[in-house]
Amino acid sequence: MTRFERHQRFLTRGVMSPDIAEREAIAQEVRRQADFFTGFSEDEEALLREIWSDLLNGTRELVFAKTSATRRMIGTGD
Repeated sequence: MTRFERHQRFLTRGVMSPDIAEREAIAQEVRRQADFFTGFSEDEEALLREIWSDLLNGTRELVFAKTSATRRMIGTGD
């Protein structure tokens, strides 16, 4: 498996996870690695950054949905 494939699989695992904690852990690991997106072809880097964006945006959506559901359950409204 190439470095690109490992990185792609790692990010995709986060995107596919319904677990907010796992998604956040993956995002933290990527942030720790200053060279995570370097050393790839332009197309490969673009794809990894697109998956990264999906991971971040999807995590925000899950957090928002969970927060909204909690508010409705405890009656604080939206």
